[in-house]
Amino acid sequence: MQYCVTANMIGEVDKIKADGGVSQNEYLLQYLADVLGMEVEHSQNPETTALGAAFIAGLSTGFWDSREKLKEIRKVDKVYTPQISPSERNRLYNIWKDIVRRSLNYQL
Repeated sequence: MQYCVTANMIGEVDKIKADGGVSQNEYLLQYLADVLGMEVEHSQNPETTALGAAFIAGLSTGFWDSREKLKEIRKVDKVYTPQISPSERNRLYNIWKDIVRRSLNYQL
C-alpha cells in the first residue's frame, strides 16, 4: 500500500493529510497510519479538497503570494500515529500481497 501511495510522488512522503468525507472514519485513519507507518493528519475542515482548488486558483491569480500563507489556513484536528510494530506491519503487508495475488487469478 505504501508503494502505491509513494510510487508516483516526487520526493519523500512523511505523512498523509486526510480530508473529504472518508476522513470522518477514525478507524480508517488509524489503519492507514498503522499500515503505512507514518502519521495521518485529520484536517479540522473535512472539505479541504474544494479549498485546495480555491488555493490553487488564488495562487495562480496572485490573490495569495506564497504557499506558506496557505499552510497557516489549514488547521489539523487530530494526528494519528502508527500503533503497530514494523514486524506486524510487514506481516499485514504480506497478507495483503497474497490477497491481491489471489484476486488477480480469480475467475467467475
